[in-house]
Amino acid sequence: MSKVILVRHTEVAIRFKSRCYGRTDVGLSRTGRRLARELAGRLAREPVAAVVCSSSRRARYLADRIAALTGLTPRVDERWCERDFGTWEGRTWNAIWRDTGNAMDGMLTRPHRFRPGGGETTAALAARALRAFRALPRSGLIVVVTHSGPIAAVRASFAGARPAELWKFCVAPGSALRLRRKIAKKQPVTGTGKRGRAALAGALSRAGRGVDSGTASPAGHAVPRPHKPQESAG
Repeated sequence: MSKVILVRHTEVAIRFKSRCYGRTDVGLSRTGRRLARELAGRLAREPVAAVVCSSSRRARYLADRIAALTGLTPRVDERWCERDFGTWEGRTWNAIWRDTGNAMDGMLTRPHRFRPGGGETTAALAARALRAFRALPRSGLIVVVTHSGPIAAVRASFAGARPAELWKFCVAPGSALRLRRKIAKKQPVTGTGKRGRAALAGALSRAGRGVDSGTASPAGHAVPRPHKPQESAG
């Protein structure tokens, strides 16, 4: 049975803080590049069998450095990309809120139908992330460098949560989580409501307004991460 380390890219360029960037191919900040090099050095000491990443520059930066230190070649899988936020991308979350009011609640209350900015539904994001996870090699230690949305989807599935609960599983930039290959077979039905939507707004704010979006699964434990969650930018 393989083991997987899911890693979120490190801090993005400062000008994208508090902005929705999703599929936008933003680079890393100077701090983000330094932390990525440090994290790559720690992960490279693991017996890594394969490195997989999204096509985004912010994920490739870390994946390329892990690969260089381990003698591996990163495999790019588009299914590990962040959610597509459509016309919301590049805008500040405050501006989106002013223009659309509580429309973003739809990511939580209508996960199968609501498309933020005409982009991707929460359910579609979760489905492709799980397909990507199930397609990983079946042996050895696999490092996946990706984004908070796909990570949240996989971790929510480990916890048996629904797509509407992905906000509970937000992770900070530079987070690395070790999982065993196991996905919950049953998805319990749980409600959302005002409390859930308020928590979503808080999670979006703490994770850099939720641009990238996931609590550790009972099967995993955290690899030391390079900075604190409150320092995250999304």
